[in-house]
Amino acid sequence: MDTESIASEIVHLRNRIRELDEQTEGSSGADGDDERKQLEDRMHELQDRLAGNGNGAGAEKADSQVQYIPPG
Repeated sequence: MDTESIASEIVHLRNRIRELDEQTEGSSGADGDDERKQLEDRMHELQDRLAGNGNGAGAEKADSQVQYIPPG
């Protein structure tokens, strides 16, 4: 999944969470709470993946494999 797809899905998830918040204002809906929790979990997973693309563990692993050789 590329960065643009991840960002797009995060925006979609945020919009859906906002919709659920608006629908459940003043009412207690267990179904909405369950869906909201699932959406938030997915959003956090995607945010972690997005953060790992440039600055996460993958970048550290790549940097440790680079060897500096001074010019001769």
